[in-house]
Amino acid sequence: MMDELERLRMFRGDVPEPRPDQVVEARAVFMNAAALEGARPARRTHPRGTRLIAAAAAVVVLVVVVPAALPGGSPGGAGVAAAGVGFTQDGNYLIATIDDPSASAAEMQAAFAQHGFDIQVQLQPASPSLVGMIPFQDGAAADTPQIQDITTPCAAEPMYGCVTGIRIPMGFSDHAAIVVTRAAAPGEQYAWPADAYSPGEVLHCSGLRGTTVADASPILQGLGLTGRWQIFGQAGGDGVSQGSVADYVINQASTYSSDTVEFTVSPKVLTPADVNLPPDLWNLYYRQIKSESQGC
Repeated sequence: MMDELERLRMFRGDVPEPRPDQVVEARAVFMNAAALEGARPARRTHPRGTRLIAAAAAVVVLVVVVPAALPGGSPGGAGVAAAGVGFTQDGNYLIATIDDPSASAAEMQAAFAQHGFDIQVQLQPASPSLVGMIPFQDGAAADTPQIQDITTPCAAEPMYGCVTGIRIPMGFSDHAAIVVTRAAAPGEQYAWPADAYSPGEVLHCSGLRGTTVADASPILQGLGLTGRWQIFGQAGGDGVSQGSVADYVINQASTYSSDTVEFTVSPKVLTPADVNLPPDLWNLYYRQIKSESQGC
């Protein structure tokens, strides 16, 4: 999985590399990537983030788009109805947005094919606030007009915005591929997790950030949620038992599935000095925290 620190590095090449021990600690803070298992390569769509959503988890891992043959073998597939994608013209571009994320990948591909585009669609499960986004797109050779992301402000991505559509050059004839986020089935692991405290997510307005694990336990039970526990400064793995960190303080929380949240905990409330990251990165982090109280 790619965590938030790694995602920030993609877009912040000017930030000096931290020491190895700082990397380990920073990952724990920005690990909202409980599965952004489809996350953002050097990219073309918003690895930034779902958070220092992600912070997602970062909970996000590289999305690998594997071409899939549709019925009929053509871009839309023979006999497949077009659905799920809306189009509007803007000068020399067509704007494509996801109007119905419940449509099938074949139906969305057929919608693009109706407009003459060979664009493969892969659906991946996402946390509720990220459904209907286009978190990854790949297509067009470097010497041809490029498909462009359309990024708009959104509660799910308060720092970077969400990729809510793409701008396709008129006459675009290359093959391209996109990932579209769909609603997850009950208990299904998210490929694109979110900050669990964000508006629209399971812990929004819960007030759990800064509480102890012991105090959070009955609240999680009341919400029908299971916690996965990671200690700040200790990388990866399956985490630790809830009882072993009962007195620890909750920091980050990343959605893992509809009934599971992954938490980062520490013996005390974390400060910038604990991680020693550049001030601008901490400013982004605290902007994320501030956004969590919207609507509460």
